[in-house]
Amino acid sequence: MGHSRGVRCSAEQIIVTSGAQQALDLLARVLLDPGDEVWMEDPGYPGASRAFQSAGANVIPVPVDGDGIDVAKAIESSPTARVAYVTPANQFPLGIVMSAERRAKLLSRAVRAGAWVIEDEYDAEYRYSGKPIASLHSLDRSGSVIYVGTFTKMLFNALRIGFIVVPERLVEAFRIARSFIDRHAPTLDQAILTEFINEGHFGHHVRKMRQVYSDRSQLLTEEANRRLSGLLDVENAQSGMRTVAWIKTRVPEMALTRRAE
Repeated sequence: MGHSRGVRCSAEQIIVTSGAQQALDLLARVLLDPGDEVWMEDPGYPGASRAFQSAGANVIPVPVDGDGIDVAKAIESSPTARVAYVTPANQFPLGIVMSAERRAKLLSRAVRAGAWVIEDEYDAEYRYSGKPIASLHSLDRSGSVIYVGTFTKMLFNALRIGFIVVPERLVEAFRIARSFIDRHAPTLDQAILTEFINEGHFGHHVRKMRQVYSDRSQLLTEEANRRLSGLLDVENAQSGMRTVAWIKTRVPEMALTRRAE
């Protein structure tokens, strides 16, 4: 984590989970009480919203623009929110990178309000142009950011291994809560993944797949815009394993989906 994302932590601060979705569920259980408010990017990741709602939280949708989540509007609509959930390296689903100004505002607000920021970096390794984006966690000096990552997106869906990097003062609370769910993630899978990383295969895989996904994304964008001109405007993704297409016709979304199938 330190090498790839600039995350400063000890091994004890890493809570291994069965995928990122379990990580979000665990975060909701530990951080939230019924009625607490959570800032949620709009549009945003439905799995996170459902995890917070299942804990009885009140999810507050916050608009996203070209700089990421609109912190000023979030404060205006929900000044006492307990948690902010963000995907700053590659916003889901729009692919926006949160600007430095917004990152600073979000961190400053977290300190003032005594709130938590959940940083979900599910595919941050796949960036196709420009310099790697520093994690929000690497900029945090107050211990307000909780980092969530997963190997599922980086390798394959059947490998259910995710993780949370929690502040030292929360380690024991998360350790206890984790034991209530299913004790621990599969140890055999973890041992195999450890060997895979230590022997250098993981780094090689990421570098190789970064080029593969970049080529596929570029081809998809070029062909979609050539063949579907007037129907869709497909954006050229700068990172991640998906892109966004904007509908350019009055034909309903579901009708377009059926025709595409």
